[in-house]
Amino acid sequence: VALRGWETPDGEDAVLHCEAAALEPLDDDHRDDGSKKVVGVDRAPGAEVRDGALVLVSPAAAGAAPFGSAHHKDAFLLFRALCKLSMKGGPDADASGAEPISMQSKVLSLELLLSVVEHAGPAFRRGPRFVGAVRQYLCVSLLKNCTSHVTHVVALSLRLFVALVDGFRGRLKSEVEVFISHIFLRILDSGNSTHEHKLLVLEVFHRLCNDVDGLVELFLSYDADFDSIDIFRHIVVALARVVKGPSDKPGAAETATEQGKGAARNDAALRRLALSGLVTTLTSLARACDVDAGDAGTETGDDDVETRGEGPEPPSLARASSSQPRLAPPPPETTTSSAPTSPRAAPPPSGESAKRVEAFDRKRQLQEDLKDGILKFNLKPAHGLKALSSKGHVDDKDPSSVAAFLLKHAAELDKTVVGDYLGKEETYKDGFCVKVLKEYAEQLDFKGLEFDIAIRLYLSGFRLPGEAQKIDRIMENYAARYCTQNPAVFPSADVAFVLAFSVIMLQTDLHNPAIKEEKKMTKDGFRRNNRGISDGKDLDGDFLDEIFDRIKEAPITLAEDDRLRQDKEEAEARSAGNLASSMAAAFGLPGGATPGKRRAEAFVKEREAMVKASVAVLRRGRPAFAAFPGEAAA
Repeated sequence: VALRGWETPDGEDAVLHCEAAALEPLDDDHRDDGSKKVVGVDRAPGAEVRDGALVLVSPAAAGAAPFGSAHHKDAFLLFRALCKLSMKGGPDADASGAEPISMQSKVLSLELLLSVVEHAGPAFRRGPRFVGAVRQYLCVSLLKNCTSHVTHVVALSLRLFVALVDGFRGRLKSEVEVFISHIFLRILDSGNSTHEHKLLVLEVFHRLCNDVDGLVELFLSYDADFDSIDIFRHIVVALARVVKGPSDKPGAAETATEQGKGAARNDAALRRLALSGLVTTLTSLARACDVDAGDAGTETGDDDVETRGEGPEPPSLARASSSQPRLAPPPPETTTSSAPTSPRAAPPPSGESAKRVEAFDRKRQLQEDLKDGILKFNLKPAHGLKALSSKGHVDDKDPSSVAAFLLKHAAELDKTVVGDYLGKEETYKDGFCVKVLKEYAEQLDFKGLEFDIAIRLYLSGFRLPGEAQKIDRIMENYAARYCTQNPAVFPSADVAFVLAFSVIMLQTDLHNPAIKEEKKMTKDGFRRNNRGISDGKDLDGDFLDEIFDRIKEAPITLAEDDRLRQDKEEAEARSAGNLASSMAAAFGLPGGATPGKRRAEAFVKEREAMVKASVAVLRRGRPAFAAFPGEAAA
């Protein structure tokens, strides 16, 4: 990196000034020579290599005295070393694998970190250096370890998360939001996560719901904040969904097998624990309002949580020996007991409380207006935009505002309707939709992306219409935007447009089931189709071959189409596996474990995606996201 200088405004993060070329992705010739890519700056002294990337920081921070004493500095360095040690080995490391020492080191470091967090004093809980280390190192470590398939590591990580919520709740708002929305809720919704993993997540929710003050603060910090997702509501909805059970319940033939009986027992245990969490939530809210909850707390206390079904006891945060992490007993003020308790004096209403209530009511009304407007848009875009404009969600006269709305709420909008709207001709509403399409492309960032990768990003928010003229307009705007941000790739936007249209045709040809295999396009055919498009010259053959390989390996599809296809494949695989198991049992043959293995492999991919997205959000320092993916369905 060619440094030019540092800029460190008072009270703000350091800003790194360097040559622009130094920030470009490394080519293959420099990946193995020790070169690193700059990914960010912070206040820590010096420069560090973090996850394979060089992070540079202001030398002014290095010359300062950030620690109160040498003991504070030693504590910081030791804490950081433990966090790094806990991240070694990755989520797939197995205690019985080839590196038992590595796993032992991971477990020991997590146990030491738990002790540090649970016994931390005010200097650690409030010191900016230590809070920054918790955000930067410990949270990343927990994200990676709480999705491990090693149950002991998961239990320790989740216990650490509960301790962080107890001790750093006010300072880790966005981090808690990422953990719950990106990890815990998705584990519960996943059909591939294990019973043990879901059980541990439910126990975390049970513990959060058992903390009266913490539960109220959770609601006020997230559900009453317009910039945050409704954490409390999503937890309650998730618990209710588990209690209700899966929509595709197994039939009598499936439950007759030993595997089916075990699955039924596991499902019953999950439902009991989720129901216990809901009752605990109601009990905590009643206590917060100084309402007599009767004996509800006794029926759903920790003792009852520990008796869940027949067979071997499942792993639990609340039940453990020295070889299994256990959650410490809840503090006396939050422990649910059948013994009579003195009623807590309700705090008098204050101006701050009134503001919080008003903020929640305003957020709820805005959400209802937004949901109503999106529904109208999906039926008729013009009516939907008019309704949303009347409520202040969008300016239906400003193409830039409409484009921003389409991008922000792509998950809730009907992709077919959006595609048809963006492809409207110039005669429709005096060309307003054409202007929206141009703004839509202008608000996307294609800089540094491969040509077909940028197309995937561009088409991720809408479905291409069927009319060729609409496709032309849509891809023409894409080509213009791509060439503006990547001027060295093509000699003109016309070349990019022709290739973009060719890529769409290649996608259709390779992945249309109606086209026979022998008639599908080949690499040579793709090259021939694009011969001479670059001002009479041919594009680089390797460049075209790479595009062909990526399109063939992974079609350009929408996320909801991928989920539907995956659900269909899982249902077919389950059906085939159940049939095979029944036949094997009938003839006295050993049953195969293919369905379970397939689910485990699928969850590995889900886990990698969850961790990658969560770490990226934490490092950007932004809130998780405005709308939870499953909100519409819930």
